[in-house]
Amino acid sequence: MASTVIYLLGVGILTQSRFIPSLKPCEGSLCHRNSLRVHEVVFFIAMYLISVGTGGHKPALDSFGADQFDDDHPEERKKKMSFFN
Repeated sequence: MASTVIYLLGVGILTQSRFIPSLKPCEGSLCHRNSLRVHEVVFFIAMYLISVGTGGHKPALDSFGADQFDDDHPEERKKKMSFFN
């Protein structure tokens, strides 16, 4: 649950960085080095949160998906073997 919240926080920050003017990358001659740094920091924090969140919940989702197959049925057993491929 916590990793999903971390993932959604990262996606939210990344999305908001597109709409908040102070977090957008500068265009043309109005570019200040400081504003570019803030944009880079926010971008990399968002990417870090997304990767940590994905690493926390992705393995659990795969095992929950494999649990849906019944080992008593030969046809489902074959499909379970190829589920992770």
